[in-house]
Amino acid sequence: MTGAEALELAEMAGATTITSFGYYVSIIFAYLAAAYFVGEKLSKSQAIMASCLFVFASFSTVAAVATFLGRVTVYLRLAKKTEDINGAPFYIFESSYFWSAYLLILCVLGIVVALKFMWDVRHPKTE
Repeated sequence: MTGAEALELAEMAGATTITSFGYYVSIIFAYLAAAYFVGEKLSKSQAIMASCLFVFASFSTVAAVATFLGRVTVYLRLAKKTEDINGAPFYIFESSYFWSAYLLILCVLGIVVALKFMWDVRHPKTE
């Protein structure tokens, strides 16, 4: 595989990562909107089913984001090794694994915060 092909694969994996993250944001927004508008009206079993569906869907998209971020890193490192990119200087952000972990932690934190929001809507504090 040439460096140009590896770069093209990295760009395609990057685009898929962005798409998967967009799905994640949509799922979070839908759950928060549902919690805000109808959360207190749901029965306990309905809230549990909605929360389980939310957790499954959001973790699935987080797994896709992690997978494609890993592919981006692998393809960029492969492209750097080939060094036949028409003599153009090629730089890679060497700590991309750090940023992948950072993004995954933020995504999981977003899921926890959304679940806490549903809990707070269903169990309001009376002051």
